[in-house]
Amino acid sequence: MLYVGIDVAKAFHVAAAVDEGGGVVGPPFSFSNDAAGFASLASWLQSRGAAPSGSLVVLEATGHYHVALARHLAASGWRVAVVNPARVSAFRRAETVRKCKTDAVDAVAIAQFGRFYRPEPVPALPPDAEGLRHLTRCRSQVVAQRTQAKNRLTAVIDRVFPEFARVMGGLWSASSRAVLAAYPSPCLLADADPEALAALLSTASRGRHGHERACALVGAARASVGCPSEALSCEARVLLGLLDGFDRAIAELDVLCAEQLAASSAAVLLTVPGLGVVTAAAIASELGDASSFGDASKVIAYAGMDASRFQSGQFEGRRAHMSKRGSPYLRRALMIAADAARRADPYYGDYYQALRDRGKHHWVAVSAVARKLAGTILAVWREQRPYEPREPVAAHPRE
Repeated sequence: MLYVGIDVAKAFHVAAAVDEGGGVVGPPFSFSNDAAGFASLASWLQSRGAAPSGSLVVLEATGHYHVALARHLAASGWRVAVVNPARVSAFRRAETVRKCKTDAVDAVAIAQFGRFYRPEPVPALPPDAEGLRHLTRCRSQVVAQRTQAKNRLTAVIDRVFPEFARVMGGLWSASSRAVLAAYPSPCLLADADPEALAALLSTASRGRHGHERACALVGAARASVGCPSEALSCEARVLLGLLDGFDRAIAELDVLCAEQLAASSAAVLLTVPGLGVVTAAAIASELGDASSFGDASKVIAYAGMDASRFQSGQFEGRRAHMSKRGSPYLRRALMIAADAARRADPYYGDYYQALRDRGKHHWVAVSAVARKLAGTILAVWREQRPYEPREPVAAHPRE
C-alpha cells in the first residue's frame, strides 16, 4: 500500500509518497495546477509504483484549490481522501517539535497522516447537489454584502438627514428607497415640489402615502440638523444602486435554487416545518446525500453544532459551547430553520418553550430544536415521505 500526500497551493502542488513502513519513496515532486501538471503527476505516481487500487491519495481541504485536483484523481480511479487541515497540523506537531515548514515537509506529513489514520475516501457530491451548493453559498455571500451596504447607507443617512427614518417609518420600504434615490439629501428635499413628491410617494407605496407624507418630509428637510454633503449624497446614490443590484441578484438566485431543489430528491424537505426554499436548498446542498450520515448527531457534528468539552483534573467546565468546527452555511441554515419550526409546529414549539421555562437562553433552546429537526430532515429525506405532524413534546415527558 502506498500513501500519497499532496500539499495544495494556488499555482503549484507538491506530492510525496510513503510506504507501509513509513519510508519516503523518492523525493517529493512539484507539479503545476493545470492539465500538464496533472499529467506529470500521473507519470510520477507510475514511476513510484503507485496504482489506483493499492494507493490512497490524501489532500488537505484548502479553500477551493484542492477541488479540481481531487476531482481529476477520483475520475482517474484513485482513492482520494480530503481531510481537515487542523487534523494534519495537530498530527505534525505531535510527530516533531522541530520548527521546520516547507511544502515538501508538509507533503510528507500529509502522507504519514494518511498512513497512520487511513481516512476514508470522500465520495464526490452528486452534480445536482454541487450546483445547488454553489448557488446557496453565492446567495449567502450576496445577502451578507447587501447587509453591509444597508448598514453603510444607514450611517450615511443618519449624518445627512437624521430625521428621514422617523418621518418615513424606516429606510427599507419601497417608498423610502424611491425618495432617497430621487432626493439623496435634505437640501434637494427642501426644494422639492410637494406635488411631484406626493406623486412619487403614492406610486412607490401603492397609494398608502401621498400629499400629507410629502409635506412632512419637506418640512423635516427644511428643519434638518443633518450635515449636507455632496460626497455623502453621492455615496448614498451609489449604495442605493448597489442595493438594487443585490436585490435583483438574490431574486435570480432564489429562482434558480427553487428550480434545482424541485428537480432533486431533496424537494420533499419542503414539507418539514421551518424549511422554505432557501433553507431547504442550503441544507440539502451542504449535506449532499442523506445516506452519508448515520444519524442526526453526525449532521450536528458536521455543522459544528456539537458541544465542546473542557475537563482537567478535578475541574470540568459546565458551560459547553458549540464547537463551530464545521460548515457555517449548514449551521446557519439549521438554526434559521429551527427558529422558524418552533413557531410553525407545536411539537417543536413546546419543546422550545420547555427549555425556556428551565432558564435556557433563546439560542440555546433553538440549537436544541435544531438537533431534533436534523433527525426529522434525515428521516424525511431518506424515506422520501412527507413530514407528518407529531404530538407536542408535553405529551411525551420522557423525550
